Amino acid sequence: MDELGYGSIAFVPVLFDANWNYHTELNRYLRERALLEWQPKDVDSSSDRVRHVSQNQYPTKKTLENIARQLCNFFDWIAWKNLEWKSIEYTKHLVRGYQLHMLKGSWSARKKPLSAGTINIRVRAACAFMAWAAERGFREDFKVKSAKRLVRADSGTHAHGH
Repeated sequence: MDELGYGSIAFVPVLFDANWNYHTELNRYLRERALLEWQPKDVDSSSDRVRHVSQNQYPTKKTLENIARQLCNFFDWIAWKNLEWKSIEYTKHLVRGYQLHMLKGSWSARKKPLSAGTINIRVRAACAFMAWAAERGFREDFKVKSAKRLVRADSGTHAHGH
């Protein structure tokens, strides 16, 4: 890989679809994540400021492999539902489709509900990819709807109280 000029990205996973077609956008996304050319943004709920999740910290090979697995799972779900990724909407497809199928177990290898943590990681990976694709002009804007909630805490040290 070094001799061909790809040494700086040799550790980045490469993704193909079920027909062994190269996933152009997914692979570019992984390369940009690996080289810190793009990072997912998160909103700091205490101030509504946009911040980069892991500023200036290169992802490890393991992190990139995990992101690749999560995106493969998402794109397999898209194929299963016979959807076009560029038209995916947050509420209609990610919340009421992908997330719900994982929660009910219809989109899991064992046909059992997945944990909230697994679901959140997968949906977050899908949202980050969609946001990147919109920024790069591969799709229309991708809007994630959210709302602030006030949580009453009975304890000064615990958010849920006792």
